[in-house]
Amino acid sequence: MKRNGILLALLALFVCGCQNEEPQGAKDSCGCFVKLLRGEYVLSEVHWSGAPVDLDGNGTAAYSLLQMEYSHLLGYYEPKNKAEIVESAPVSDSLSALAVNVELPYPQYFKGETGWKVSGLSYLPLTIHLAYSGNEVRGETLSFQEKENPESFVDGITEICVTKSTPEELVLRLDCRMCGFATGELTKNYLYYTYVRR
Repeated sequence: MKRNGILLALLALFVCGCQNEEPQGAKDSCGCFVKLLRGEYVLSEVHWSGAPVDLDGNGTAAYSLLQMEYSHLLGYYEPKNKAEIVESAPVSDSLSALAVNVELPYPQYFKGETGWKVSGLSYLPLTIHLAYSGNEVRGETLSFQEKENPESFVDGITEICVTKSTPEELVLRLDCRMCGFATGELTKNYLYYTYVRR
């Protein structure tokens, strides 16, 4: 009887120990993944998914905007082309968070007598939160009221979100309007910013 009691106690201890191991293991693997996400990323690509645009007025329109268009605009400053993922205050008791701090380069344009013109490049400072629980990482979506007749690039943004976050790559997507110089009108589509680990 005494032997059965000891075996039962050892079995209960073993079962309790196993139950506590898995959540700790899941927490550790998530913590390890989060540590891998933290750090600096460098902007490697800005891609417009609509019709190609010619922002610098050289007669060549492109989808790939960072090197083909942005780098030729007044205000382009390469050291600003980075993102940093840092620890942030927890969203709740069960949901921890990271913050993506970034300055997104965008064309400053205005409507002139002959249509839309680009006066240079500006940077939009922004923080987007990534929440994680277990092994799942979810990005926050920033939504803005759509303006029927936006007067600037920033006025034409309706949504900003993180579409990919890995230790090697970070991708942000803007739902916005871009100046199409062929038509002289603003067209709505997605602008993707791809950052790679520094």
